[in-house]
Amino acid sequence: CFARAADGGRELVLVTGYSGIGKTALVHEVHRPLASRQGQFVEGKFDQFRRATPYSAVREALGALLLQRAGDSEDVRADLALRLSDTLRSHLSAIATVLPEIVLLSGPLSPAPELFGDEAQERFRRAMRQLVATLATASHPLVMFLDDLQWIDAASLSLIDDLVRGSDIHHFLLVGA
Repeated sequence: CFARAADGGRELVLVTGYSGIGKTALVHEVHRPLASRQGQFVEGKFDQFRRATPYSAVREALGALLLQRAGDSEDVRADLALRLSDTLRSHLSAIATVLPEIVLLSGPLSPAPELFGDEAQERFRRAMRQLVATLATASHPLVMFLDDLQWIDAASLSLIDDLVRGSDIHHFLLVGA
């Protein structure tokens, strides 16, 4: 699955089994082929006590990736900041409400126009698809591991569905356990 994702695909893998059986250890085995393709591996874990916090595991995973990318060389960081700005434009502020780490790459942002209800949700999901599409590239495929899916909230489930079905996302493997 990683090879297909690295070659431009978008994949979803679900790993099931009893608690403590080694699902996480199995998923971490993807590091070997990932390193050979200069891939990026991020992970987040849903928690039964954070179910009221939408996107908690996705925030954890992508926040860590943005922090990691903020530590790249100046040239690499500038290139990524330019791609984020070009791709996301006014959506950067919407993402910053959930992923404040993005300002480390983008610089200060003006507030996004306030939207409500379905319109706000759609803008956010579109922005997240664009963010993942920008971060997952041929030179750096992205593997996102989300653990403890049994504690997932409805908003995260909807976002994951968007990411897996987003036709504009390539070089992306989502692994859930």
